[in-house]
Amino acid sequence: GLEQEIDSVPRMVERYAPGATQKDDVEVAGKTWQLWTGDGETAFVREEGEMTLLVGGPAPRTDIERYLELLTTE
Repeated sequence: GLEQEIDSVPRMVERYAPGATQKDDVEVAGKTWQLWTGDGETAFVREEGEMTLLVGGPAPRTDIERYLELLTTE
């Protein structure tokens, strides 16, 4: 799923990837994302201005990373 809201990273993770814990910062397609995993979920989260963007779900990490590469800000 893809979620975009004016909210904090912890609240977004709690709402959309409950049980996930923060692992590392990773770079995908030239952007830095926080990687969160747990309870069968993988979530990539980043703040863009006032917005927080969360992309994640039960898909394999590599599949989610490929999806992230398709996102643009235009």
